[in-house]
Amino acid sequence: GAEQPWETPGGKVEAVPGAGEQGPTDQARLVANLIAAAASIKLPAPRRPWLDDLARVFDLTKMRQRTDTELVLGVSDVPERQLQDEVFFRPDTDGNIAIYGAGGTGKTVTLRTLAAAAGITPRGGPVDVYGLDFGTGGLKMLEKLPHVGSVVSGDDPERVIRLLRMLRDTLDDRSTRYSAVNAGNIVDYRRNANAPDERRILLLVDNFPSFRNDFETGSSRVPWYGVFQQILGEGRALGMHVAITADRPGSVPTSVSSTIQRKIVHRLADESSYVLLDMPNDVLGPASPPGRALVDGMETQIAIVGGNPNVAEQSKAIEALGEAMERNGRAPAAQVGVLGSEIASSSLPKLVDGMPALGISDDTLAPVGFEPSGAFVLAGPPASGRSNALAWLVRSIDLGVEGVSRYYIGNARSQLAAASGWKATATNVDDASGLAKELAAVVADPKTKGRVVIVVEQIADFLSTPADGPLVELIKAVKRSDHFIIAESETSQWGSSWPLLGEMKSGRTGFLIQPDGIEGETILKTAIPRVSRSEFPAGRGYFIARGRATRVQLPIVDAG
Repeated sequence: GAEQPWETPGGKVEAVPGAGEQGPTDQARLVANLIAAAASIKLPAPRRPWLDDLARVFDLTKMRQRTDTELVLGVSDVPERQLQDEVFFRPDTDGNIAIYGAGGTGKTVTLRTLAAAAGITPRGGPVDVYGLDFGTGGLKMLEKLPHVGSVVSGDDPERVIRLLRMLRDTLDDRSTRYSAVNAGNIVDYRRNANAPDERRILLLVDNFPSFRNDFETGSSRVPWYGVFQQILGEGRALGMHVAITADRPGSVPTSVSSTIQRKIVHRLADESSYVLLDMPNDVLGPASPPGRALVDGMETQIAIVGGNPNVAEQSKAIEALGEAMERNGRAPAAQVGVLGSEIASSSLPKLVDGMPALGISDDTLAPVGFEPSGAFVLAGPPASGRSNALAWLVRSIDLGVEGVSRYYIGNARSQLAAASGWKATATNVDDASGLAKELAAVVADPKTKGRVVIVVEQIADFLSTPADGPLVELIKAVKRSDHFIIAESETSQWGSSWPLLGEMKSGRTGFLIQPDGIEGETILKTAIPRVSRSEFPAGRGYFIARGRATRVQLPIVDAG
């Protein structure tokens, strides 16, 4: 029939939730009566079958911290257990960990969380943290923490190699020590060797694909990429672990992913990538807050230091955490040193292992010396610091060797020629020829007292001149004695096959400033890593002696 509106008797709407202009529905009346009945007999509130959504932020410093065997990551939602619980990275079990995610999803923040958690181990052993930052510098603030040794920028390849060298040496040392006490991991070693302060090591690599691109190719860097893979493969049993970040699973090769047992997956740009990582693709989306991730397949919110997502506030919270750790007596981690581009000559000792000081070695960041006997080649391109290098070699010999008689052969315009201390100088071809003949007799005479040191500046200027032959004979005589001759010229000139240059080069000893390509082979018959001149500041190069090449930074000669 026709629709007839219903009105409440008396024209009044009862005060029942859900009542509108037409009065409450039966469902609203039922709910209201049930609530009233439960309240009248004081029934306890029933258990909710679901929890609130995960919070958008958790403060790492307020979460339950255990030992270095469990580093807290954040809070996971476990719906089948109706539970929201903390989730951990267990290095002795997990070994290494990879963090995937698109830009701005919180990968770097997750690395910072791991680093901070590694410093809060009140009932466990210490953890030292090191970082390779091939990203945008998001790990730099971690250096405020005493247990963070160094965060090395990806644009400093020398320091990257120095860190990997240090970790390799530590790995080799631990391999011997751990096997001696039958330790299967660092916990066993601490117990069996009674060494509770043995430090676990955590290496963070932000933007692994960039690190791989830089170090997987190039003869000078490939060995160090191999060291990185060695740490991945052998580190777990020796208390050394790696955490990397990447934007997608395809950017991590199988050789690396096969050594990583644990994954954290932030929101990815391509939904199909979740399947490659064995993760559900319907949990994370554009509306997910930063730091939201999948851990062990469960939705997880990664914790942050201080509980404030603002980067500046996180930096302050990390600084406060570092100060608290220092107050509690946390010993600092070993630093990865920096080879400076400007070293004062006064900072070097007079002698290094009984030899005059040459400069600072890139390998050890310690002074290295050279033997002042035989023939020594000094080569470098224009504006590379050859003149300073030559002046320093002369100064170092004066400081470290007694009874030296110095002779100069070169040109009158040289500042070195005008310096004091020369027993004789020759600044033209005729004088050079005469002095060379005279010195050949002096160095060949066994009765000559002291060390004779001869400096030939711009030796290529004497090619095909009357001084050419006498200089060749002089070089031969020096190489048969304990005396010393240094010959300097531009790198391009040393590549020719003139007998004068060949006689100097045959000694296979010298210093190549800012070398490029295969200059080690062509000049001194010694292979050096393939490098680019752009990697070398002025005064840095390879010291070659006894078939071995060492990267060295020469000092700047102090005034006076």
